[in-house]
Amino acid sequence: LEINLDVLPFLHSAIQRLLQEYPSITHGLGRTERQVLDAVADGARSFDEIFASTQSREERPFMGDQTVWSRILPLARGTSPALSLESSDPPHSLTKGHLPRVSLAPSGDAYRTGDADFVRRNGIDRWIGGVHLEGQECDWRWDPDRGVRNFPT
Repeated sequence: LEINLDVLPFLHSAIQRLLQEYPSITHGLGRTERQVLDAVADGARSFDEIFASTQSREERPFMGDQTVWSRILPLARGTSPALSLESSDPPHSLTKGHLPRVSLAPSGDAYRTGDADFVRRNGIDRWIGGVHLEGQECDWRWDPDRGVRNFPT
């Protein structure tokens, strides 16, 4: 059976981009999460600024605002969050309709430089491509040199 993928010229890059959402072997962040942290480190503070910055870092922008917002909230939670939300409301009560200003938390730079692993410090509970990632020792990781790898525990 031969499959002609010429009719789907962007399939390879789309799958590659999806796989980059797996936590990195270096810092435990997916590509979008890393782009959010980089945007905030570069001075973006409002959701609109963060959204515009993350989209400018994409070869083929594809995310809507809700997708980016869904990556910001987990970065502001946990025992060692990457982001601080400047709001008196608890993070679990925030919605995209109530948008606080954002800044890097004390651990934010450590995740960006790879000196700390976000998943190991805060855990993960997320589905990516049919794989449920959970806990603090996530077995599936993105390695830019080798692709997605499974590190059995």
